[in-house]
Amino acid sequence: MFKPIHSVTLILKSFIDFFRKGNENSTVFIIQSVYMNWVYLGLAIILEVCGTISMKLSDGMTDIKYAVVMLLFYILSLSALSLALKKIEVGIAYAIWSGIGIVLITSIGIIFFKETLSLPKIVCILLILVGAIGLNLFGTSH
Repeated sequence: MFKPIHSVTLILKSFIDFFRKGNENSTVFIIQSVYMNWVYLGLAIILEVCGTISMKLSDGMTDIKYAVVMLLFYILSLSALSLALKKIEVGIAYAIWSGIGIVLITSIGIIFFKETLSLPKIVCILLILVGAIGLNLFGTSH
């Protein structure tokens, strides 16, 4: 019997184990020790955007295959975000996660779903980005 939660957990564990292998001189170890929390955050952003695209493609949750894929992407995204939160302050991580996610999904919406782009939309998205960058620059997690 297929168990989605168990499968998602195994996939995420395999991804984490891939980055944890190696000795202190290996590139993988250096990435893990210095940047891994940011890798998790980047992965969380990509998975969240994929989940949002799947939500759009699910046609109001009427196409079950996209609805299931959406759920899996969101589970993986929140799992990666929770790993990033081990070392990054929650306010900073969430601002970056949501800010970059908004920019990416808006761009994808305009390019692939032919959604409209207006001056107020651009200004508001830029304000979100400025806020996320400001939190990152002036935060205390560095």
